Amino acid sequence: MEKCKKIKDCFIIGLLFFVSLGFASVPQTKVISPVEGTWANPQSLIIDNEPGTEVFYSLNGEDPLVSGFAYDGPVLLEGTGNFSLTIVSVSKEGTSIPKTVEYTVEKKALPSYIKNPSDSPIIPMYKDSTIKMPTNVSWFVGTTSTYLPEEKLFQKGGEITLYSNCDIVNYIPLVIKDGSSYYRYVLKTGYSDSMRYSAPVPSVGGIEFFAWNYIRLLDGEKAVYSIDDGAWKETTTLIAIDRTKNHTIKWQKADKSDFMKVFYIPAKPQLIGLPEKGFTNEAVKLKLDSKDYQIGYNSPDGNLLFTKELTIDTVTGDCASIATDFDIYFQGIKMGTITPVFLIDRRNPVVPEIISTAENNFSRKDVTINFDSNDEVYYSVSAPIYEENGFESFDSVTVSSSRGKTGFIKAENNEIILPAKNDAAVFYTVFAYAKDISGNCSDIISYSTIIDSKNYYVDSKSDSKIPHTGTKSDPYPAINDAIRSIVSNNVSLYLDGSFVLDKSVTIGTNCNIIGTNDTKLQFTSNAQLIIENGNVFMENCTLEKQVPQSGDVIQKNLLKIYNSTFVAKNCEFICYFDYSGNCITSKDSTVTLEKSGLSIQATSYASLINAENTLLNLYDFRGNSSAKTAVGISAAENTTIIDNSEIKVIGSYTRACEFLSVVWNIQNSSFISQNAKKNQSAIWMDAFSTKNVDFKNTIKGFSSLFVQTNWKLLN
Repeated sequence: MEKCKKIKDCFIIGLLFFVSLGFASVPQTKVISPVEGTWANPQSLIIDNEPGTEVFYSLNGEDPLVSGFAYDGPVLLEGTGNFSLTIVSVSKEGTSIPKTVEYTVEKKALPSYIKNPSDSPIIPMYKDSTIKMPTNVSWFVGTTSTYLPEEKLFQKGGEITLYSNCDIVNYIPLVIKDGSSYYRYVLKTGYSDSMRYSAPVPSVGGIEFFAWNYIRLLDGEKAVYSIDDGAWKETTTLIAIDRTKNHTIKWQKADKSDFMKVFYIPAKPQLIGLPEKGFTNEAVKLKLDSKDYQIGYNSPDGNLLFTKELTIDTVTGDCASIATDFDIYFQGIKMGTITPVFLIDRRNPVVPEIISTAENNFSRKDVTINFDSNDEVYYSVSAPIYEENGFESFDSVTVSSSRGKTGFIKAENNEIILPAKNDAAVFYTVFAYAKDISGNCSDIISYSTIIDSKNYYVDSKSDSKIPHTGTKSDPYPAINDAIRSIVSNNVSLYLDGSFVLDKSVTIGTNCNIIGTNDTKLQFTSNAQLIIENGNVFMENCTLEKQVPQSGDVIQKNLLKIYNSTFVAKNCEFICYFDYSGNCITSKDSTVTLEKSGLSIQATSYASLINAENTLLNLYDFRGNSSAKTAVGISAAENTTIIDNSEIKVIGSYTRACEFLSVVWNIQNSSFISQNAKKNQSAIWMDAFSTKNVDFKNTIKGFSSLFVQTNWKLLN
């Protein structure tokens, strides 16, 4: 897992100094503070150096061995400005290594939330010690490879707490970002009451142990010895011994000038309480599996302490690698050293980044959410909020951004999909947090998005020079912009204003077209509205088309309907054609006009509706056709229903309706003819047409309501 990189990085940073101690000829010095950078508070000088190494320092760039100070513990370096700290470490062998740290201290007010004496170089942390950080302040605890941590590693607000006693001394850097200023402090964990300073008294003299498995007697003088009542041997060198089991050793000087001594040597103990996986997010309580032994600890500040068991912990936010030498004593005699290596990870993982396929938190189709994190991600989605006609704006929806960590589920492959809804806009809020392999959890991050595959808003006043999303608050400027954006089979177009369409508009889906504020669609001579394989409901719209005199005798159309259902309510269709045309042409469809009007004017031929194999429903309909040959309804092989309507035809040759193989129901309607050269019937029908209903209909300018001829439509 990628999380292992964090564990690895923490170990590398924390153990680099420890590993380098193997090079004894080179003095090893780790400068914990200060580090390079610009800081808003005076810095402390804190050095972790190898035992036996002397350290000298100066603050003016001069040679510390000539005009410097001896380092004997943490000290506050007061003052502001630019500093050039020079440190020289001198080993027991006399080898020296210089090191320079250049940094700047600005004169800034110290933060009130750091409760620390202004003259103290460190902030002591004991059990339950807490630093409360303001919500607008970012902070980072621990060691990084750079003087400033990556921005994403900072935490915001909350508390820095040491939950348990920590029996070893640890200096922990704390970097605070408050506004544009950076502060750097050093926290220090200390000892608990279980530690004692008095060294155990050796129960016997003349015996020393080295690296557990080697014994030196009488400080190297010639001696005789016997192990486990074996043969007596003479030695002046180290004696190898197997520490996997208990032994008893007897010895005295080779000349037997002293008393024989006896010492029981227990098997090498095991340290218990270590984290099983080498890391944990809790305090570690260590002890030996034998009560006969004691643990000795040499602290960085020179104290030698002893205990039967010890607790090691670090503050929240830190990822502490532990590689501390503990000397193990039996009956006051040092047996050897145990160096446990593990990590206490109390650092919350980085908040996962939410990557969405929705641009600017808005989408017309299903949204894929990817969680970018090196750790496991757990997520929860709030109950969706639906709005049939679309949301006024993103900010118009109020949801709680806070949420506990119950009800979350693991994101498989760090990806989830938020589905669109066909009949409404939907508002989602996703909550997520990262959980690392140590069990730490990041803060919860939230992300909200609107998915609206149904509602498309168009306003002729929108700026056409910039992109739009087609929402209520950000409508498209052109109808074709909305048509091109349709991704589902059930949409609503909300039109506001007047639109000039110089290209045909084709709709092939289930679509509601709703006009507001006197919506008007003006089609140029080569443009028309085409509905094909769709179901369209239109309301409160005016459609108009003008074709100037051009000599073109091809019939024009305003609206063509194929294999579709079309319903218009409170709409007006207006045509001015140069020669001939139909206001509406339909085939293999159902057309319903309610409380709507059609008007067409041409020089040669004009028809309000030309319908083939169409169920035609006209309710509260008004029609006006004007041409040399003026026709209201021209229908073939369909069913026509006309109720409470009026059709007026003006021209030399007029018909309100002409039916070929039509079943018709007409009631409560009137048919008017003007300027006709001879009286004709309002309704002409062929031999295959059938009158189903004829009730309370009136005529004016016609000789009769209908006439049926023997003329038959040839297939």
